[in-house]
Amino acid sequence: MSCQLIIYTTRFLSQPLGNQLENIVYLELLRRGYQVTIGDYEGSEIDFVARKGGEVVYYQVTQRLPDNSTRETDNLRYIPDGYKKVVLTLNMFDAGSVDGIEIKYVVDWMLEA
Repeated sequence: MSCQLIIYTTRFLSQPLGNQLENIVYLELLRRGYQVTIGDYEGSEIDFVARKGGEVVYYQVTQRLPDNSTRETDNLRYIPDGYKKVVLTLNMFDAGSVDGIEIKYVVDWMLEA
């Protein structure tokens, strides 16, 4: 895993919504005290791997979960360790759980801390 800085410091609002959302999540994880890296499992990108002490949480960030698609959860589903896996979405109606992966409305997630 390599560390990658993804903060857009100029023209933030002109960036695609997905990039803006990833930046917001990245900054929130840093604010919460996590060390954040970009992950990779067998060639599939994991948006963020957040570590604090012995805690590890994997995050995928998406505007919404497409119907009949496992694209956002497959990257997490096949990671063989028992750490927490979370998909953050802008669609509050996507919230729930799939195969042990928490799916959270990003606004609710941000209000948790």
